[in-house]
Amino acid sequence: MLEQFRQNLRVTLDVSKIQPNGIPEHLAAYNEAIEELLGKKEFSWNDAYEVEKRLAHVRPAASLQSELDTQIASLERVSPENFRLFKQMNTTLTEEFKDDKVEWEAPSAWSQPYVIALRSLLEQVLNEVHWKYAQRYYCRKIKERYTTKVSAISVGLLVLFLIVIYAVAQHRYGFLTYAGLEIAFFAGLLGASFSILTGTRNNYTVGATIEDMLRETGNASTLVRISVGGIAAVMLYFFFESSLLAGTIIPELPNVGFAKTLFDEKFSLALRNSLDMRDAVIEPPALLDNLRSVFKDTDSRDKFVELLAQRLNPSADDLSLSARLRLGNFVPNSELCKLLIWSFAAGFSEKLVPSVLAKVQPAEKEN
Repeated sequence: MLEQFRQNLRVTLDVSKIQPNGIPEHLAAYNEAIEELLGKKEFSWNDAYEVEKRLAHVRPAASLQSELDTQIASLERVSPENFRLFKQMNTTLTEEFKDDKVEWEAPSAWSQPYVIALRSLLEQVLNEVHWKYAQRYYCRKIKERYTTKVSAISVGLLVLFLIVIYAVAQHRYGFLTYAGLEIAFFAGLLGASFSILTGTRNNYTVGATIEDMLRETGNASTLVRISVGGIAAVMLYFFFESSLLAGTIIPELPNVGFAKTLFDEKFSLALRNSLDMRDAVIEPPALLDNLRSVFKDTDSRDKFVELLAQRLNPSADDLSLSARLRLGNFVPNSELCKLLIWSFAAGFSEKLVPSVLAKVQPAEKEN
């Protein structure tokens, strides 16, 4: 892309050398500087921008207006305010010199006030165009680094979230006084990190300054935004405990926890031993006697025997049963799932907790 731009600049320079009205002697140094820049082995965008601004003073006068219109139009998307400003300046300039007769291909065109004004305005427009596109480039670089950083943080938080769930479910670690509080906190942090990731797709590109980008993507700002997500989830947790909200989608915190699956390790081992004897002549229910010792009370044993006898029926789906045997020992119950969803949403949406508070305030006034 840069090489193509250099070729376009070189063509413009060649055209300026063969223009009918020639080039004044005091501008000959411009051509030499332009040729030197275009001939550099390590040609950069800064070199290209300098060449383009120098060409504004040596390009054919007849091409000034069309080039000016093109450059002003390029500002419409990246800088609407400057687009309107320069468009108005161009219109004013045209109105001011509308009575002047310019011989565009004559040597006198170099000293015409209107031509000089056009070159000056073109240089101003080019300065703004170059700055805006350079700003967009550096903003994209900052955005890429920021996205990489937040992605790494999100992965780390996801790992911590899974570790916390495992520790609470398997080893009963955590704030036993507040059931599920630590899980809600990490879910809020995870939701906030996802919110930042989805927000970087559309933000920080058009109209954003480099200073704004550096401030918004700094470590302190990132830490604060993620921490606010965790705090929002904790506040929502205590909000649920206050019983100010009610409904089927609101978690019942006293019932938050994990449910034990039907087949834990001990059950699975005994069940596999029984399934290995499926082809025996003995009736399936008689094979279940060795499983009765697993249960402590008679009711649960009988229910399990009845259910398992149905599973061992020759018409049962063996594939489905074997799949269930490979699952873990615990699953989050419905109340914990509700809490996780609410906590993630509280971290993801900055407006969730304020909106919940806004709904509760009218109800409090009525009471």
